[in-house]
Amino acid sequence: MKKSYITFVFLVVFALGLVGTATAQQRGLTSSEIVTITSLAERKLGSISYQTTLTTEWFTERDGELTSRDTYFFATVQPERYHWIMENAANKIETVVVDGRTFRRVKDADWESVAVSPAIKSGNAQTVARFGELNGGSFQPAGTGKFIARGTIDGLEVTQYETRNTLRDSTAKGKTRVDTTQYWIDNEGLIVRKIIEQDMPDDKRFMRSVSTYEYNDIKIVEPIIPTKAEDQ
Repeated sequence: MKKSYITFVFLVVFALGLVGTATAQQRGLTSSEIVTITSLAERKLGSISYQTTLTTEWFTERDGELTSRDTYFFATVQPERYHWIMENAANKIETVVVDGRTFRRVKDADWESVAVSPAIKSGNAQTVARFGELNGGSFQPAGTGKFIARGTIDGLEVTQYETRNTLRDSTAKGKTRVDTTQYWIDNEGLIVRKIIEQDMPDDKRFMRSVSTYEYNDIKIVEPIIPTKAEDQ
């Protein structure tokens, strides 16, 4: 019994030692190396099947009054199947693309076949969905990065990183936007969770966007469009 207990303690200490070593190694990463890790995780989304649920909230200022909330759902099954839902207090639009054919419905009405989305034509469907929280802004490589911690999400081992970038627009006044992004990335280099915060120092507005990602059993099927007989 004593020998078994000692063995158990040794294994626990050994495991903790491995975690401690991994954490120490992560702490030793440079800012540019962390930016590379997070950028690679983003790029992986362009070539794999996944789905993400994203909630974006705008406030008058950090910890201020909530002014708007939008919810996005996006899924893709490679190579040419997409499904996304954009919803807020006033509207809900759902779009499905299957092998170049686009279908859409508004507020859970019947599905309709529509013209191909410009986003699909230009190959930007995933970009539109993944960075929709930026209100039309395109992805910008982060300026600096740092290691935060190791942990678990739903039993999955993840590493948390933070990147930060200060952007200035091209207007005469040159308004500034500070983007802070926290990533939780698993051991396969896949994003499990992401939180983006945007500070607008010039007008105090603040945005927070929270995304969760899944990679298993993603399915997208072509919607059924009612025939005229079914409509009557």
